[in-house]
Amino acid sequence: MDIEEVNLAIVTSLKLSSRGNAIIAELFRLSDNIPEIYKNEPEKIHEFILMDFQYLTQSGFVENQISENPTLSEMDEQFQENYFQIIERFYWLFESIYIYFKDLLKFFQDLKNGIFIQFNLETFLMDADGKQLMCEIIYLFGVMLLFMDQKIPGPIRERLLVAYFRYQGQNHIETFDKICEIWRNTGYIHKEKKPPNYPEIFFERAPLPKEVISIVINKLQSDDIYSQFKTYPHTEHQTTAYANQASMIYIILFFSPEILQSNSSVMRAIVDKFFNDNYVISIYIGEIVDLSIEWDSYKAAKRALKNVLKPTKIRKIVSSKKQELVDLKKDLEKYLTEGFMTENYVVDHVQELIDCSRRCNVALRWVLLHSSTQNKKVSNLITFDRIQVLNFLLDIAQFEFLLKEHLKRLLKSKDEQWENYKREASQSLKELSEYFSGERSLARVEKDENIQNWFVNLSKDVQELETKNAGRKIQSLIEGIETIKGYHQIDGSLQIKQFLDFVKSLLHQMIKIINIKDETLATLSIVSDVSYGWEILEKYIDLMQECITRDPDSVIKLRSTFLKLSSILDLPLSRINQSKSTDFVSVSQYYSSELVGYVQKVLEIVPKTVFSKLKEIINLQINNIKEIPPQIQRDQLKDFVQLEARNHLSSKTNEVSRFTKGILAMKKTLVGVIQVDPKELLELGIRRELVKQIAEILHSTIFFLKSGKGNVFEQKLQDLSIKLDGFRRSFEYISDYLNIYGLQIWLEEFSRIVNYNVEQECNSFLKKKVYDEQSMFQSKSVPIPKFKKVDSASINFMGRLARELIRKTDPSQTTYIHLMSGWFDQVKGDEIVGVKTFSLLSDSIGVAGLYGLDKLYAFMIVRKMQIFLTEYKTAITKNTKFQTIYEEIETRLNEKTFEDENKSKIYAEYCQKTATISDSFLYIVMQIGQLQILRRQISNELNFICKLDSNILFSALESMNEAFISDIQAHYQKPEIKPYVNDSLLSELTMYLDTCGMNDPLMKIYVTTEPIQELPLVILFLVISNLNQLSYNPRLCTLVGTKKSKLDGVPFVVGIFTLLKQFHSSHLERFLDYLGQYIRVDAYQKYQKEVKIDDLSQNSLNLLVFLEQFSVFGDIPQKVLQNFIPGYIIDYLKV
Repeated sequence: MDIEEVNLAIVTSLKLSSRGNAIIAELFRLSDNIPEIYKNEPEKIHEFILMDFQYLTQSGFVENQISENPTLSEMDEQFQENYFQIIERFYWLFESIYIYFKDLLKFFQDLKNGIFIQFNLETFLMDADGKQLMCEIIYLFGVMLLFMDQKIPGPIRERLLVAYFRYQGQNHIETFDKICEIWRNTGYIHKEKKPPNYPEIFFERAPLPKEVISIVINKLQSDDIYSQFKTYPHTEHQTTAYANQASMIYIILFFSPEILQSNSSVMRAIVDKFFNDNYVISIYIGEIVDLSIEWDSYKAAKRALKNVLKPTKIRKIVSSKKQELVDLKKDLEKYLTEGFMTENYVVDHVQELIDCSRRCNVALRWVLLHSSTQNKKVSNLITFDRIQVLNFLLDIAQFEFLLKEHLKRLLKSKDEQWENYKREASQSLKELSEYFSGERSLARVEKDENIQNWFVNLSKDVQELETKNAGRKIQSLIEGIETIKGYHQIDGSLQIKQFLDFVKSLLHQMIKIINIKDETLATLSIVSDVSYGWEILEKYIDLMQECITRDPDSVIKLRSTFLKLSSILDLPLSRINQSKSTDFVSVSQYYSSELVGYVQKVLEIVPKTVFSKLKEIINLQINNIKEIPPQIQRDQLKDFVQLEARNHLSSKTNEVSRFTKGILAMKKTLVGVIQVDPKELLELGIRRELVKQIAEILHSTIFFLKSGKGNVFEQKLQDLSIKLDGFRRSFEYISDYLNIYGLQIWLEEFSRIVNYNVEQECNSFLKKKVYDEQSMFQSKSVPIPKFKKVDSASINFMGRLARELIRKTDPSQTTYIHLMSGWFDQVKGDEIVGVKTFSLLSDSIGVAGLYGLDKLYAFMIVRKMQIFLTEYKTAITKNTKFQTIYEEIETRLNEKTFEDENKSKIYAEYCQKTATISDSFLYIVMQIGQLQILRRQISNELNFICKLDSNILFSALESMNEAFISDIQAHYQKPEIKPYVNDSLLSELTMYLDTCGMNDPLMKIYVTTEPIQELPLVILFLVISNLNQLSYNPRLCTLVGTKKSKLDGVPFVVGIFTLLKQFHSSHLERFLDYLGQYIRVDAYQKYQKEVKIDDLSQNSLNLLVFLEQFSVFGDIPQKVLQNFIPGYIIDYLKV
């Protein structure tokens, strides 16, 4: 359609049609992305946050409930942060349809008021383009309303609108009330019984002028607005020719429900024209409606349709269609015989081939649509063999693909072939004229100037032929040749007659060539449309997959079917393209991605089958076939032959290779606007299946029962290691036969699975969650599966593994011995977790898993820190009683005469006063210390693996790290000369260092907070009040808990250091000063009583050990300690 800019009415309606198609695409897109939390009825905890339109009548009460409840306030804030972006997109969709409605009314009013000079309402509907666009813009609005209620149900719409209203504010929403009026809940639930008078009551919320609706319905009844009878000239194809108009009139009738209900004559006329042999139609890109159900509540419509639904008529049509399928199948088999449908054959029989395609598609359309009926009364009458229908579809698609390829080549070479035939015919006629000149020595023909001149003129006529309007001229030339053949000079010469027959055949070819036009290909595209079957063909995926399983080479035919399905893009993109809208890219991308998704669904049987064979290969390689060692004695070689097992392995490998060969036989195919590469498709499918299998192994293996006896933890890790190692080796083995990089794919996908599961576990510690659509690890094309929670604490296997390791290293049950890098049972002394455990972790979950555990523990530490700060704020900062106590303590400890007096009782006094505070903080400190030690052990294991497996990487990172530190130090010394290092490079290096274990978790800053003045004192009394629960074990060289206590020395020390590390270094110095003061007081008291230093109190001795370990884990030099404690006292501990 060529539209001039001056034709404002056509341009306006075209833009409306384009917008309508783009809005529907966005509706489809968003309906697939409704947040799960908004889909179902809200739980009690969410009832004030996820409200429907009831909120609008009690907003004040609801907002008070939320603001007065800290939990609800925090949750509401999280909802806003996490969901506002998608909620806003939904609101824009609701608003855009409302604006479309208002623009539609304005367009009708402008037509009525004569704003468009060329047109009024009646003349606009007389214009060829105008009547199409007028029907389309109303039809598209009706489609929007129906699809909105189907895809985004009323309760969800209300929750989304209320959420947008609450988070955006009423002042920013001008048309909110009107939008709410249209989109409030209708009570309709898709595929359930419709509410009374639905959908006409819904359509009345956005009424269109009755005059416009009436005239549009009359136009659809009376005209062939798309001129489809040129494409479908046979009367038995009438309903197919009017299929688009039938969809439109079905939708538009809901704007005038009185016709459906009571106007029998109009409904009879509509049914006779559009539905005389069909009652299941597609209303928009494969969305199917069954008129026998949808019109059942409308009296006039039901009566009009009654004749169509007679069992005798349906049986007759079904019988006719079955016979058609048989006859057409024979035709298709003939055409698809290899070497039959050549280019010359296509040129000679193009109309016959087009007609075959037309008849096949008309039959297929009826069978597919009516086999999908939901009406139980007639569904038993329509019985078609699904496999037969699928084979018919595959043959049609292959036939049309070959025919289109021939036509495209012919159109491309049309001008060249025309010129060749013309030149050859002209040259042949010229040679004939020379033959009758009498000048050729060997011709022995008398000169005949008349015949000579006739052939010369004929040659000139042929030379002057042009492709436009040449048909009649060529026909007259052929008649002239037939006439001259009767002359006695020619009739008696067999050679001349043969020459003339050759010229005549060239002229016939020229006629056939000019009959191959762009319109021929356009007609084929129209008749081969299968967009009506988009949803129906979803039900044939299982049969397509069975077809591939039986014969992998059938993928080639499926490729033609996928190309045929590309016709779903024609309807929505046609008007968008004509209007040169910027929506073209996004809409075409959406529908193309849906098509590619369909292709992937069908072809996913290949990787599934490959992996089913792979299971047998894994079993053979693990349990049957012995692995050949690097060196072997000749006489032992026969023990490794295992002919039967290896033959079985070869057989399974061959089966895998056959499936791969089938899919790789497909050429690169443009599906919509996305090019599908079969190699990439195969790899994508293999990745998808690989992810599913690995995730299943990890989920099913890593779970722990609370009552588990023995060392179940390590046994689980060994089992996991064996399973994954066998799987990986077998996957690498078959990767050569799949033409993929097996090890690379394995490492990438395994890492992605672990990182995604870590991310999901970490979400429980985050205010702003990372949802699947935001995750850099989750993918729509290769989704990582989610499983039901096995326990209440953990979301997935990474959480279960992390928490089981925490449980096994519980400081109340185990003792950590730093020199042995392990946790030992406090009662039996057996090693529970040690170096071997972390080696098993490395073998089972790899570097990605260890790094994931490390990251998860870091999040846990942050949460523990936050809890500590919250409790600190509640217990001390906001508690005047304890504020006063700590002020008193600080005053008394800072007195200069403190060490000269007998003040040791003061510590005991204040220990008693702060006991409740110390007890509440002790458990948190122990947990922090435990997690830090676990992180350190993981870092050591990662560091060891990196040195062993990637020594070059380790050395490079080490050098780069030193260079960065040097540059940073230089910057702080001379900032004006040395710029600060690149931040992005620094963060990337940090990630590498963490992954390779080249970091110290104890030196990390986990939280940032305001300074807490009294913290060193709080920590001091936390330490000295709990030292009596610890004792120094010289054999283990560490503090261990006493029999009655549930403490462990090292986690306690590390927890205290980690807490102090989060604050300014002055806090650490003050803490050490207070500890030194405590020891000096005790030493002074012994000196006053003339007691040897050997008789220092147990607390002081424990404190010295505490300080020794504190300095080791905190990397504090001895010189620093000597600033607070006399050197001879520190040396005493070493003795």
